[in-house]
Amino acid sequence: MRGPKISHLLYADNSLLFVKNSMEEVCKVKSILNQYEKASGQKVNFEKSSIYFSPNTPAADRMRFLSELGVVEASDPGNYLGLPLAVGKGKRATFNFIRDKTEKRIQGWTKRLLSFGGREVFIKSVVQALPVYAMSCYLIPEGVIEDIKSQARSYWDLKLFNIALLGNQIWRLIQDENSLVFKVFKAKYFPSTSFFEAKLADRHSYAWASIMKAKEALREGFF
Repeated sequence: MRGPKISHLLYADNSLLFVKNSMEEVCKVKSILNQYEKASGQKVNFEKSSIYFSPNTPAADRMRFLSELGVVEASDPGNYLGLPLAVGKGKRATFNFIRDKTEKRIQGWTKRLLSFGGREVFIKSVVQALPVYAMSCYLIPEGVIEDIKSQARSYWDLKLFNIALLGNQIWRLIQDENSLVFKVFKAKYFPSTSFFEAKLADRHSYAWASIMKAKEALREGFF
């Protein structure tokens, strides 16, 4: 059952969470539910409903409440709109479902079919968006945040992104052989060969070594 919020009661997905544990409160809740039924036409199915008690609730009180409402006791408060209704001491374990959800979504996509621009859109629209609702309600544990960030970095793969950016420099070199940088590199590293035949010299700069590394990684993509 889903409906308006009731004092001392949170209910969703046929689960009832009591804050106060007196029989008077139970009777008030039952009266409110009856009024809600008459006003809305929606009837609570108590046979499919359950109550989650505080650990401090005496066993005798639990039995009286269950008998009065005609419901069963729940061992867990459950979730509402995808979020836990109660958060205990093991906060990271409670919110690990967010990490699992993002990981499942990432694994469901084929990385090879997405360009780098597509990956950026994917991360911003999906991976970063999934935890937003939970973050608007709870302070997510640092460990869960770091796990999600690690997933995003792994999917984006900054190393490949680095190679791709160097590939842009290679493209500029082979497209404009009259540029100063091309002339300098050619005079020093491949004076008598083409760029694609150039090799890593004994004495080379880190910039040239980086370009050579990217050239080998992207060789099959040039034609």
